[in-house]
Formats: sequence, C-alpha cells, structure tokens
Amino acid sequence: MRLLINDVNIKYCEDTYILLEAPSNYYSFTLQQCRWAYGTISIVRRYFKYFLKSWRNFIVLLYLCQYLAYMTIIPIIIIMYIFCVMGINLNYLTLLIITSFSIFAVTLYVLSMYLTLGKLCLKDLMSINSINMAYILAIPRMAWSLLLGLSGWSFKWIPTPKGVRKYRHGVIIEVIYFSIVLTLQILSIVKMLFTITLLTLPLTLCLGRGLYRLLRGTL
Repeated sequence: MRLLINDVNIKYCEDTYILLEAPSNYYSFTLQQCRWAYGTISIVRRYFKYFLKSWRNFIVLLYLCQYLAYMTIIPIIIIMYIFCVMGINLNYLTLLIITSFSIFAVTLYVLSMYLTLGKLCLKDLMSINSINMAYILAIPRMAWSLLLGLSGWSFKWIPTPKGVRKYRHGVIIEVIYFSIVLTLQILSIVKMLFTITLLTLPLTLCLGRGLYRLLRGTL
C-alpha cells in the first residue's frame, strides 16, 4: 500500500513457478480467508481516500473488495425471506434475467481460466467447484471478519495451518447457515412462490453438498 500511495510502479512477471503450501482442509482455508478478509477491509477503511485519487488505485480497491461480492448473498437471503413472509413472488422475466446473467458470468469465468491455464480438464473444474463451495460455506465466518475490520476491532491472529497437517473445528455455524437457507427453500414451496424456490435452489444444493463433504472430512 505504501508503494501504491507513493506512485511507485508495481510490475509482475508471468510463467514464474512458486512452491508453496496451501491450506490442507476447510478449517485451514477459513482461517486464511478470514484473516485476508479482515486485512483487506482494514486497508480499505484506512486508505479509502487514496484509492479514489486515480484509476489505477481504484482498480486496486475493486480487487480488495472481492470478499464483499460473496457477502451479497446475505442481503439476498434476507430479501427473499421478506418476499416469502409478504407473499411477493418474482415474475419469470426476472428469473430469466438472473439465470442468463449467472450463466454468462460462469462462462466468462471458465473461459478466463482456460485462457490462463492453456487447458482445462475435469480435475481443474472439480477443484474450482470445491474452492467456490468452500467460499460460499464460509460466508458467515468471513462476514464476521469483515465487520471486525470495518469497526476497527482487534482480530485474533492465528497462523494459518498449511501442508498435510489436519485441523478441525466445530461446524455449528455452517449447520445454522444451511438450516436458514433450507427453511427459506421450504417456506417458498409452502407458499407456492416458485420463482424464489428456483432462485434459492442452487444455493441450497451448494450448501448441502458442502456441509456433507465437510462432515465427511473431504472438504
């Protein structure tokens, strides 16, 4: 950040191989991502005015706010609950627009990965799917870290476990998270708000699959 604020040109090189140890399981992954979420939002809060001084700095701001994109799921769930309670159903045109945009975004993402890697096999797609599943499942934990960073409260820094060592933690937060989304799914079916049912179905399936793999120790 200090290099960026002082207008120092930062460059990168391609085709560089770096050996590193990645988080070994979901617990290690959440520790790492919660630390990064706290750190990035703390930087944004502290240096926000500097990010608005130039287009290059603004691009960096967008990169640092990547965790906020996942956090949009929380207000969407709240809005869907309000719609269910009030009996408001979305029209099918809205469903079509959202579905088309989602398919378009996923297609662009996969295409960018293909262009970056030069190839994209089934194993790569499965790895990408597992990472996205872990991100979505860890949203409540990352949301708490973001709130701590925005408020300026202290954060308990725990070294991120790496490599082959296995760590586990309680899954009560993930169970509550899945129960809330599943309840929304059932409520929309009971009230026959089928567009809301279709919109929340991918999230319900993703969380269910992620929680199942987490309980089995394969995530």
